[in-house]
Amino acid sequence: VGFQPLATIAGHAYFDTNGNGTQDTGEANLPTGTVVTLTPTGGGTPINTTLDAAGNYSVTVPVTTAYRADVTDPASHRLTTANDPQTVTSGTTGSTVNATPVGFQPMATITGHAYFDTNGNGTQDTGEANLPTGTVVTLTPTGGGTPINTALDAVGNYSVTVPVTTAY
Repeated sequence: VGFQPLATIAGHAYFDTNGNGTQDTGEANLPTGTVVTLTPTGGGTPINTTLDAAGNYSVTVPVTTAYRADVTDPASHRLTTANDPQTVTSGTTGSTVNATPVGFQPMATITGHAYFDTNGNGTQDTGEANLPTGTVVTLTPTGGGTPINTALDAVGNYSVTVPVTTAY
């Protein structure tokens, strides 16, 4: 009877509300049940696990094996830690290797419409045309930061995805 030596790979995932790449006081963990997939980099069957209430996962795997750890991205969030997926190699028998924590910042969408308000009443009335396709709209963060440029579509609309904590 043969026994394969085992080690553990563990990790953590959280909401990085301010987008600084670090879990700060008050920033919550990703929810229980969020799926993390560990795929052997040399081929083999992926292992799916889930986060616990503390935003942690832990998987027992064969020793000295490299895995691609991928936390399922929450909808309407962007990665802030530049490490998902990441490669983690299990250690020696009985050891635990920790993956680098993974953070996601909540995002929102700003939409708008632009037109020629020829009578100046603040409402698009019959006969008032949309601004032309390609007209540039600039959104500037009120507290400073890099402006975002976007262009109007064929019906005068624009849509931009931004961090939820930024006012424009």
